[in-house]
Formats: sequence, C-alpha cells, structure tokens
Amino acid sequence: MKELIAHFELADEVKLLGQRKDVRRLMFASDIYCQPNVSPEPFGIVFAEAMLAGLPVVASSVGGPAELVGEQAGILVPPGDADAVARALQSLLVSGESRLKLGSAGRGRAQQLCDPGTQLNRLQAILKAS
Repeated sequence: MKELIAHFELADEVKLLGQRKDVRRLMFASDIYCQPNVSPEPFGIVFAEAMLAGLPVVASSVGGPAELVGEQAGILVPPGDADAVARALQSLLVSGESRLKLGSAGRGRAQQLCDPGTQLNRLQAILKAS
C-alpha cells in the first residue's frame, strides 16, 4: 500500500493510520466510509460502526455488507470494480443530500440490527410474549 501511495504521489491525500483506539472520533470526523473488499466479509462490525456514526457506506456487494448496509444505507459495488468505487465516491462527494439521506438511514438500520439495547428490548418482548 505504501508503495502504491508513493507511486501515485498520493502521500498528501492518503494517510495510513494503523491501529487506533479513537475510531469513534475518526468516524464522526468523516464524511463517507469506504471499504470495497474484493472477497466477502462475514459481518464486519466496522460497517455497523460507520452506519451508527451516520456515514454513508461504499462497500462491495458481497458478504455481510450486502446484508447489513443494503442499498438504503450506502452504495454497493461489484467486488474488484475500481471504476464503480470511483463513481460511487464521486456521486457522494458532489451530493450532500445523498450523503445525509444514506447516513441517516444507515444510523437507523444499524440501531435496529446491532444496537445492544434495541436487541435486548426485542428479546424481552419476545420472551414476554411466549
């Protein structure tokens, strides 16, 4: 990755941050979350974290992101299709309205599917109904 960044002279635009303990702060300081894996990710808690932060997600349309993110919270692209990733990012960069719409939908979807309090309340309701 470092070689590619140097080769394309992107050192001023791309920063590799390494292992971090302040991911939540970084998410809330971002505008878009992009992780276009070339192979399926089984779940990927980072997608839920990005959605909870209200970020629109650009991800590959395979594995966990295809189910978790869906088209209501982000833009899904074919795995390995760099042009599709570029188009998705470009569309979000030029449309603040799209970023807000997808980010808001993502926050709600992540809370519905992944929030511990929400899930405990659902479980409690199911147990009471039994």
